[in-house]
Amino acid sequence: MATWPDLKQYIESKYKISDDSGNVVTMLFNFNDGRSQFVTVSYWTSNKGAEWVNVDSPVGKFTEVDIAKAVRMTEGMVCGAISAIGDFLTFRDSFPLMNLDINEFEEPLHLVTGTADELERALTAGGDAL
Repeated sequence: MATWPDLKQYIESKYKISDDSGNVVTMLFNFNDGRSQFVTVSYWTSNKGAEWVNVDSPVGKFTEVDIAKAVRMTEGMVCGAISAIGDFLTFRDSFPLMNLDINEFEEPLHLVTGTADELERALTAGGDAL
């Protein structure tokens, strides 16, 4: 899988899509404990022309989250980092599309989703960000 259309086709075949705006695909993951977590997969081109993908999941609004605590909570994570989309703090991982194997997408997708939900639960009094 080495192109954005290939990755999108894979995502559409495996997951329920909430929204598809071309370069951004949004999914809603439901957990067994009744919680849910939005995840966006977005396509980007670097300034050198390389194709990249971001996987983001919201943690909470900037005005409602202790950002310093969020950063400290993620310092030992194997993948991902604190980032932002609009007014929301997110947990994100990014990777190049060239030579992407499916496990290089699946593992970060699930790690980002689960980590964002754990951060959200800890930093927003257990609420869902969206």
